[in-house]
Amino acid sequence: MPKPFLILVLSALIGTQTVSAQQLRPSLRDSLQKASDLMFKTGTYGFVTVDAVLDGILELNEPYEFTYKDKRCSFKKEKLSKKQQRVYNEKFITCLKNGGMTENSTVSIRSDGVRIAEIFKTTAYIAADQPAKSSSAAWFNTPPNKVLPDRDSARHLGDLLVLNMLDDQLVDTSKKIEIKYSLGSVFVNGKKLNEEHNSKYSAMIENVNKQSGYNPDMMTFDFSAHPNKLRYPHPGPVTSDK
Repeated sequence: MPKPFLILVLSALIGTQTVSAQQLRPSLRDSLQKASDLMFKTGTYGFVTVDAVLDGILELNEPYEFTYKDKRCSFKKEKLSKKQQRVYNEKFITCLKNGGMTENSTVSIRSDGVRIAEIFKTTAYIAADQPAKSSSAAWFNTPPNKVLPDRDSARHLGDLLVLNMLDDQLVDTSKKIEIKYSLGSVFVNGKKLNEEHNSKYSAMIENVNKQSGYNPDMMTFDFSAHPNKLRYPHPGPVTSDK
């Protein structure tokens, strides 16, 4: 089940000069590799953009789009070699599983650039959450007799949205849930929310984004969860959002 770790929102207006892999200092390269390893181990799929910088596929501060779909990684403008394609596919699938997701997940990341400051902010966030499980998948796989954390303590945006949408009867945990956000509009299972709910949830997304130091105007967000991965304590039928 995909988890929307906040690196996915991806925009920080700091620094504009692109930096290639060849220009990275050895000490910085080593630090970036350690950051990538930590992200990978904890199921944080932003590791792939750090790897892409280290491999010379992306440059720091350079806009990019990354997609994982149908068990395949791709960058919009940058073409992977056959060897890179195999390595990236296998590693990304392993990362998804590390985070409690499945290889059939879909992940989309669009950013105005990989930022060193944001990479280390992310790893600091992960480190602060250790030794507790950093993956939001732990919430979805919680045994039925356990109580999920209160929504105010939600550490991941997807969890926060679904927990609130349950109260608003916008989602049904016995069915697949898909939430998408772009340019101020929130869609649940392909349907745009009404004005009241759209205002509530877009503000929630933008607020989390802003608190994380990102630019909400540059943000897109995709989240999906399958019913066999959901273990919420109060599932209920969805009502029409008119």
